[in-house]
Amino acid sequence: ITTDIEDQKVITKSYAAAIKKVNNAGEVLTGVEFTLPFDVVKKADGVYRRAISTDIDDVKTKVVTDKDGMIVINGLDI
Repeated sequence: ITTDIEDQKVITKSYAAAIKKVNNAGEVLTGVEFTLPFDVVKKADGVYRRAISTDIDDVKTKVVTDKDGMIVINGLDI
């Protein structure tokens, strides 16, 4: 059996989640740590990407809010 795969395309949809941590007065909280049930790779302060199988270094499950109280996680799927 011969299969021509040059004309085949795979579309992978991924999503992002943005979380802002504030106190009861609405003030942003910086440096707050969260532990996730999956691995991520840090891309910048407060910005992470879901880890993939080829990620070896700097893979972690903890994320930390940035100076604006934000955490952004890219590469999420449903």
